[in-house]
Amino acid sequence: MRHQSICSGWYGSWWKGLAVPTVFKQLASGKPDGRRVIVSLKHMPEIRTTTSPGTRVLDETESEQEPPYHLVLLDDDSHTYQYVIRMLNDLFGYSPEKGYAIACVVDSAGRAIVMTDARAKVEQKQEQIHSYGADPLMETSAGSMSAVVEAAE
Repeated sequence: MRHQSICSGWYGSWWKGLAVPTVFKQLASGKPDGRRVIVSLKHMPEIRTTTSPGTRVLDETESEQEPPYHLVLLDDDSHTYQYVIRMLNDLFGYSPEKGYAIACVVDSAGRAIVMTDARAKVEQKQEQIHSYGADPLMETSAGSMSAVVEAAE
């Protein structure tokens, strides 16, 4: 097997120039050329990480130690589906289809998980939900929707 064929095509430019000494096998996949290559990493050259000013490298152990948390949107009778869809799009970038699906779950089950992440990120989004404002389409809407933070199990 020639290494050049491994380094071309959809595999990306980051393979180019790397010596790939051991190819275990090729497996069929849904990729454009129908191949996936598994290589031995024990013979790969050491890859060093560099940072530019203003960036830092996080150890994998830092993110693995913190348990994930859910942000749960709670149902009420003071907000329309349109409001929920717009809010989820503005705050999370969710598509209208995903926003509608979440609105349906909130309406039928009384609550829906809108994100799962580190506690600090979830609490930041919770604050954004709480400060989003009243639903202009409903006269009875006095303020934002409610959301709670729960440990993911």
